[in-house]
Amino acid sequence: MNRRRLVAAVAVLTAIGADLWLGVCYATGPWPLVASEITLGGCCAITGLVLWSAVRSRRRAGGLLTLFGLVVLVGAPYCFGLSAAAPGGTLARLLGEPAYWLRYAVAGHLLLSCPSFRLARHSAESVVVRSGYALVPITLLRPEIWPAWLLFTAVAAGTLARRFALASPGRRHDEAFVVPAAVVASALYTGMLVTGPNTVLTGAALAAVTAAFLGGLLGRRLAFASVGRAVRRLGAVPADRVERALAEALHDPGLRVVFPTPAGRLDVAGAPFRPADDRRRAETPLGAEPRAILVHDPVLAEHRDLLASASAAARLALDNARLHAELRAKLAEGRASRLRIAVATDRERRRLEDDLRHGPRRRLREIERRLGDLLPLLPDDRDRTRVRHLQEAVRDGIGELDRLGRGLLPEVLTTRGLGPALREMARWAPGEVHLDVRLPDRLDPLLEATAYYVVSEGLQNVTKHTGRRAARVRAVREDAALVVTVADDGPGGARVDGGTGLRGLADRVAAVGGRLTVDSPPGGGTVLRADLPVAVGPAES
Repeated sequence: MNRRRLVAAVAVLTAIGADLWLGVCYATGPWPLVASEITLGGCCAITGLVLWSAVRSRRRAGGLLTLFGLVVLVGAPYCFGLSAAAPGGTLARLLGEPAYWLRYAVAGHLLLSCPSFRLARHSAESVVVRSGYALVPITLLRPEIWPAWLLFTAVAAGTLARRFALASPGRRHDEAFVVPAAVVASALYTGMLVTGPNTVLTGAALAAVTAAFLGGLLGRRLAFASVGRAVRRLGAVPADRVERALAEALHDPGLRVVFPTPAGRLDVAGAPFRPADDRRRAETPLGAEPRAILVHDPVLAEHRDLLASASAAARLALDNARLHAELRAKLAEGRASRLRIAVATDRERRRLEDDLRHGPRRRLREIERRLGDLLPLLPDDRDRTRVRHLQEAVRDGIGELDRLGRGLLPEVLTTRGLGPALREMARWAPGEVHLDVRLPDRLDPLLEATAYYVVSEGLQNVTKHTGRRAARVRAVREDAALVVTVADDGPGGARVDGGTGLRGLADRVAAVGGRLTVDSPPGGGTVLRADLPVAVGPAES
């Protein structure tokens, strides 16, 4: 025990002994009042000394509680009154009146600083506490302004209630018992100011102050017990649940686990972490590298040992979660890269189609027209025959360009959408095609092009492997997906990995985040199905 704590202990024991002697021999007030004053001061002072000396993390709280108890003990003779024959009565009254008013200021300091027992320099709590201490000498010089203490207690209670209303979930968890008990204590002290010291109010004030103090002291300690019980759970928790398990153990539903990587911060899902625009969050790095960062309620920053215990218990799960997050990020980047390539390819295909339609095709049509104008001007039959052959050659070239354009993207798909394009494809198909198209509106151009190629490849396979048998084509919107199927009654036996056509089609579907499946039992026909997400992502624009 250092010198300050030794001096405080001697002062407390001396004050208790002096109060007992003066109360037994010279008190003019009732015995219950004497007992309540000495009990209130003695219990608080002794508890404060124990905390100050034995609990390192609560030395500030212990010192403050010791001060409160000592002030109550010094002011006790002034409260219960002394007879004229009491030795040292003048000194007791001289010290007792300032101590009587000081007890209210110290009680406000004690309650407003819970549960950390620290006051921010420019906080509302700090202003209220300083005003309480300033009221003590003013009241001694001007006793008639004692009602200002009623305002002080009301403002202190209001500050506590406001702090609780604006607090984060973690802070509210800490103060769930502190604030009600502190408000009750403020009300009781208001009653003592109005009626003067009495046994009932003093005893009730003791209970309320004790409850508020213990609530602030033990509130987060209960969370330590929760972490202790959760250690085994955290050690075996799956990687995808580590964030939720830590949030439950630390009583912070908004807790986030973030992994710093060379590509930036990632959350547990592998997505880029975007912090909320909320200053009421704090960050705690875990490890020297660090391997992870906890984004949490600022109240947890006051309990570093609690965070260390929880993170140590979940270390293996955090390491696994980091690996999973990095893998998911790489997979997401791969999907985004495929989508960007598909979008760029589709854009280039549309440009080439437009160039063919408005460039060479237009020139060939102009040549055909001019050849037609030339025919009546030719007197020789052989020359007219040659021109007609040239016209046929030009028409064949236009037809080749049209077929090439249809192989890229048909004009009807670009201008009118997927439904009309599928109907035109069915009209040109060698065999019969039964269509079931239910699309309420236009879809993303890349999505429509992908669905068009699925049907085109499916009908080509029907013609190739079944001859001219009928095919069934279905394109419908189901929730957030476009479902496209091509079915036939052919010999079956088709596989995605059986040829380059279906394999390339599966890659094209996967590039937009979709999935291609083939159900083709031998002798049971073939069903080609593509599930395409309606929202293919931001890259399509």
